[in-house]
Amino acid sequence: MNKIFDKLLGLVLILSLACFGLLIGGYLIPMYDSENQDTVVSNTDYIDNNEVVNSVDYTSDSDLTLDEAQKGIVTIYAQTDSEEVESQGSGFMYTDNHIMTNEHVTRGTSTYYVKFQDGTWSEAEFVGADTDTDIAILKPDDIPTDTPVLPMRYNQPQVGESVLAIGSPSGLDTTQTTGVVSSTNVLMNIETEFGIPDTIQTDAALNPGNSGGPLLSQSEESVIGVNRATVGENRGYAISSRLAHKVGQSIIEDGRHKHGFIGLSTNELNPDSSLYNNVSIDSGLIVTNVTESGPSDNLQLLSEDDNYTTPDIVTEVDGSSVSTNEELISHIALNKTVGDTMELTIYRDGETIVEEVRIEDRLEYN
Repeated sequence: MNKIFDKLLGLVLILSLACFGLLIGGYLIPMYDSENQDTVVSNTDYIDNNEVVNSVDYTSDSDLTLDEAQKGIVTIYAQTDSEEVESQGSGFMYTDNHIMTNEHVTRGTSTYYVKFQDGTWSEAEFVGADTDTDIAILKPDDIPTDTPVLPMRYNQPQVGESVLAIGSPSGLDTTQTTGVVSSTNVLMNIETEFGIPDTIQTDAALNPGNSGGPLLSQSEESVIGVNRATVGENRGYAISSRLAHKVGQSIIEDGRHKHGFIGLSTNELNPDSSLYNNVSIDSGLIVTNVTESGPSDNLQLLSEDDNYTTPDIVTEVDGSSVSTNEELISHIALNKTVGDTMELTIYRDGETIVEEVRIEDRLEYN
């Protein structure tokens, strides 16, 4: 115990003297900008058809006050094997035993210390992480009594909704910034091959060290997103709570998250598309590529007409119309798991057909 205390005391001294030397989370610049009743769910069960059996009694009218919610937010210090502080970020109590943060806050490190709002420190175990959604889960050794779990709201926030970002920019604990939801369902470009779907854009100020902290709805103190990145000019981004929740559950149960894959690339049909005036529909997704021997390899890039010039166009997914790539990607990420099937309604040569594809594990194709 004394050894841990001495190490923590040394860590505090180092951080207080050299906070500007920290390599702080928030590596990426988002590249893409692309109504619901509020539903708050407990964070211990999978979302199934937007309903959850709550083992923690959270409802759409969360009883948490802002002061109470703040007690569930933590500062995270990550060290390398050489005990150097590699990164500092934020996080929050996701379940009774687990903290959610960004994967990039934990990347390349092996030892983690968590500072709670009452000043308590605890070493934390690394449970797992998902690089493609930038979500990681830690398990503290000791959690102060009455530290609340922050409820995650499932439904998408409304543009203009008031939000509050809480975190530890530059090591400054429990810094609060306010703003509104600027856009939803943004596909955020990150350093991996795949973007993060269903991202929330906000004008609440986010700075290095806010990474992994919660974006809260001001009306009910529920988490609507996990703060990740900022590019200045009043633009910050957060991974939606409904995607973060799904990934977090997978990590806790399996140590990783399996991303759905259908082996299909598309472009949006719009007035700039060469096909726009040659088909009898005005929205959909033009099939541009399929993965050989993948889930969608029975689809055709070019339909079998005389000139082989008209590709298939996806107009509906599981019975709902689709017109943007973000809608297709978000549908798979939020509503499908590996092993599920999905119906694609296809426009081909003036006719409509339905193709069923099986959702596969993306890791098997990369």
